[in-house]
Amino acid sequence: MPFTDKYTLEERQEVVNLYVAYGKNSKQASKKSGIPAPTIRSWTQTKWWAEMVEETLQRHKKKMDGKLTHLMDLASDALIDRIKNGDEKVNAKGEPSRVKMSGKDLMYILGMSVDKRDLGRLQGFQEKKKTLESVIEAQQLALEKFTKDKKALESDNVIPLNAETQKKEGSQTN
Repeated sequence: MPFTDKYTLEERQEVVNLYVAYGKNSKQASKKSGIPAPTIRSWTQTKWWAEMVEETLQRHKKKMDGKLTHLMDLASDALIDRIKNGDEKVNAKGEPSRVKMSGKDLMYILGMSVDKRDLGRLQGFQEKKKTLESVIEAQQLALEKFTKDKKALESDNVIPLNAETQKKEGSQTN
């Protein structure tokens, strides 16, 4: 990404980060960065800008995915502990104690867990199905082309490549 003006790559990346963080608002990015809003708006029309925005969004998405995965791990561990050992409560004396979870709460947790697991499996299945469908479609197109080529070869109207080339060469010399 060659740049021809006075702003460094780091300054541009910072503006892109601000632009994305403020909901693609060039005015806010301008206020925070000190780079004029018209400059930022002109940058938004360039290829390098689109690439930087996409890279920034992908980095953010990856970072958030990692955080959410960690959060789910912690919540799952805490939930397993509560299922095994009961909810933490404070008794009348002010002492902590564990009370078994109710059947209703356990059924709710079980139902939600099964639904989420099945949804994840269904999503994976649908992705595999799309991939398989695209492979089948490509094979179908290749087979159709092969069939057309075979029919063309079997017809009487096909002139062998050598004969066609010889005809053209003969007509050019005349």
